[in-house]
Amino acid sequence: MRKIGLFFGSFNPIHIGHLIIGNAMLAHCDLDEVWFVVSPQNPLKERKTLLADLGDKYRDKQFCLIMGSDNLETFERWRNWEFILEHYQIYVYPRPGHTDCKLASHPNVTMVEVPQIDISSTYIREQIRQGHDVRYLLPEPVYQYLTEMHFYEK
Repeated sequence: MRKIGLFFGSFNPIHIGHLIIGNAMLAHCDLDEVWFVVSPQNPLKERKTLLADLGDKYRDKQFCLIMGSDNLETFERWRNWEFILEHYQIYVYPRPGHTDCKLASHPNVTMVEVPQIDISSTYIREQIRQGHDVRYLLPEPVYQYLTEMHFYEK
């Protein structure tokens, strides 16, 4: 059974920080794959259970979650958090300013040291609006697409 790490986020846009985290999770955890799952909806609000849907569709895969330590701090406010914590392994990467969380010692939570790169999609969108060059913060195809489509420009 292949072990898949689900990395949720808006990825608007996806940037090198996201890719570095995904790559580090593959290198330092027992994951076979990392799936980037675009999830614009806030995990604190009600919604259909994506993990249950994926489990039904991909019965030959074991799913776990990838999240930042900032999300782990608010995890107890998520809908169905207790079920998720009890039934899924959670791999947590550090986020600046978020180092203390009582759930970090839970048996299903694994803290993973990855490089901390303080880049956000919000920062990238703002830099583009201001006319600054962000080419080194994005994968080349993403940079080309954003440039051609004039996304985030004034």
